[in-house]
Amino acid sequence: MSESQKACIKTYWYGNCFLDKFNGISYMLDIDWTSNSVLQLFTDSAGGSTKGCGCYFQGKWAFLKWPVEWSGTEVLRDISYLEMIPIALSVYLWEIQKSGSDSRYTSSYNSGGILDHFRPEIAKLLDASNSQNTWKTYNNGLTSFVSFRLEEGLGNTWPPSISHLVNYVAYLSKLGYAPATVKVYLSGLSYYLRINELTDLTSSFIIQKMLKGMDKLYGVVDSRKPITLEILARLINSLQSVCSSVYECTLFRSMFSLAFFAFLRIGEITINRNTQHVINNDDVNVSHHSQSAYITIPFSKTDQK
Repeated sequence: MSESQKACIKTYWYGNCFLDKFNGISYMLDIDWTSNSVLQLFTDSAGGSTKGCGCYFQGKWAFLKWPVEWSGTEVLRDISYLEMIPIALSVYLWEIQKSGSDSRYTSSYNSGGILDHFRPEIAKLLDASNSQNTWKTYNNGLTSFVSFRLEEGLGNTWPPSISHLVNYVAYLSKLGYAPATVKVYLSGLSYYLRINELTDLTSSFIIQKMLKGMDKLYGVVDSRKPITLEILARLINSLQSVCSSVYECTLFRSMFSLAFFAFLRIGEITINRNTQHVINNDDVNVSHHSQSAYITIPFSKTDQK
């Protein structure tokens, strides 16, 4: 969030008038903001460890469940803080900005010098740089780090100091987080810092040594066995016992065989909510002459870093 954007929110926070003048009212303190009739921003929060907050902006909505780390803490009793979170979330998600020239907010990159008519394309390119699962994990890491500093009474300064990061790794380790999860969370923090051109200390020597120690003490060996040709044959032979029709048997036999011999992941040959990942008839070219098939997969996990 830009410094000017933070200043706008701090005006509500430190003015001691947030609940009286904002909660339940369509109201903006600064006249430079887009008018209320156009802004159409509505937010709400609920206390309790199993609750969360929601926000609506111009036909889009989002929901955030309170982090489990907040359970039993004073955070859930501070209604003004809880009510502020969905507002900040809306600003972060939908790039709500002031119409004045002093504030050009963007949620995902340092916006100095960025031309307005290029913002949608920039946002699209950045969004495509990672998979949706990666973005989700990154956001979880960032939320976890913010919660940690709040819980421990540390300042919410950016970029974070090396002591904050060291304490954060120790905090996650004591909570029993897997080393792999800690690394991904730090990757999310690293992305946030680097995309905003802030100093990134997540790869410092002491952090790397702590992660190495976690691997030695708490690392878990992957217990999953690779699918061998023998296991594949057993899987295919068992289909007639679990499938309801010859069609299903043929379908799964084809999928299993294709995935095995083409080294495909499940997500590369099955449909999900993203129809762009579907393999169509035009993507399959069977050559009877060479007794082979050429399949073009529209999506691969290796395309996402």
